[in-house]
Amino acid sequence: MSAEIGSTSCIFPYSDAMARYLSATKRDFVADAAKNNIGLLRPDEGSDKYYDEVIEIDLDTLEPHINGPYTPDLSHPLSKFPAEVEGSEWPKELSHAMVGSCTNSSWEDLKKASELIRQAESAGLKPKVPFFVTAGSEQVRATVERDGILRSLQFNPVTDEVLDSKGQAFKFTPPVVDELPASFESGQNYYQGPAEDRKALTVEVDPKSDRLQLLQPFGPWKAGNAEDLTILIKVKGKCTTDHISPAGPWYNYRGHLENISNNLLIGAENAFLPGASNRGHTQDLTTSPTPAVLPVPEVAKNYKRSNIRWVIIGENNYGEGSSREHAALEPRYLGGVAVVANSFARIHETNLKKQGMLPLTFADPAAYDQIQADDRVDILGVEDIRPSEQLTMRVRRKDGGVWETKLNHTFHEGQIRWLMSGSALNYIKSQKSKTGF
Repeated sequence: MSAEIGSTSCIFPYSDAMARYLSATKRDFVADAAKNNIGLLRPDEGSDKYYDEVIEIDLDTLEPHINGPYTPDLSHPLSKFPAEVEGSEWPKELSHAMVGSCTNSSWEDLKKASELIRQAESAGLKPKVPFFVTAGSEQVRATVERDGILRSLQFNPVTDEVLDSKGQAFKFTPPVVDELPASFESGQNYYQGPAEDRKALTVEVDPKSDRLQLLQPFGPWKAGNAEDLTILIKVKGKCTTDHISPAGPWYNYRGHLENISNNLLIGAENAFLPGASNRGHTQDLTTSPTPAVLPVPEVAKNYKRSNIRWVIIGENNYGEGSSREHAALEPRYLGGVAVVANSFARIHETNLKKQGMLPLTFADPAAYDQIQADDRVDILGVEDIRPSEQLTMRVRRKDGGVWETKLNHTFHEGQIRWLMSGSALNYIKSQKSKTGF
């Protein structure tokens, strides 16, 4: 998960614990391959001198952490969490808690949590809030289901005492469990291999379906695409991928890009329209004499029908949180050309590039404050874009005034080819047709 905090490459040194895990999950052949190539999976002798910074972590002093609220970017040592809550505007009452991972949870960690639950139940303690467990993989889920289900944790089990059912003080003892189960449960195998003769297959989707829709390739870049752009919305403050493309019931439409695009930016705050009632709304400049205030996706669809290309203006760390692909697909589908922000969450920035959009950052963050709702924007130099070279954004006022500001980007040569092809998939397809593979 190092990519979540901006890493572009990462190697975890191979260890005996990894070998035991691979063996327990019936992947001895992987463990054997790693053992035979151990030199490639450990730091070279003396390599520390090549790092800009070396961070040493004393595992004996590392305490449990809580991530959140609202974003996984916030992480707090358990002992400091109460003070963090008191010094913030967060809700003071815990409503829900969760343990696990979006990729593959540690059986050992879940077993420790289960041991704490066992101690609590033995003392007659009852949970006060819902406690969720996400196993991250079918194998871990099936194994955890076999070995015990977690239910509730709601305080600092390292230091705190609580009263049991008899009114007596109770304190947890640190759980000691095995590193691995005796065996892992395979669970159900949901994998479906491809057909041997794929050329004979066609994909048919009911055109009346509101959940499935065949994707059509986005068009390649055309000269002038980034000129005369309308500002769809100027996002103020935090804008996670859940603000851009909310989850919940919208997940029913993950296979239907047109329908799920009806949630575009409905959670975002518009700097031009302050107030909670205006969240997720923007001005439709195609209506007259006064621009109508409508939901953002409705305005984006109106612009698309009118062949009006548009740009999103964002503030800091735009697109943080979940690496939700639809948060990049939707603006591209609805006619967006660029997102210009003070800074991006790296994964969302890359996802925008994959869909053929321009994620750009203000070289001068103060330029964000100068953008007005009825400005028109020209992003100059895109056709000749080069790695590390700035672009220029020309802003044209309704009263005829013009000003310019520099924009930075992080496109490398391969990503520039995605942009010019219209998307990463378009580029991959073009290379496949050339090579025959």
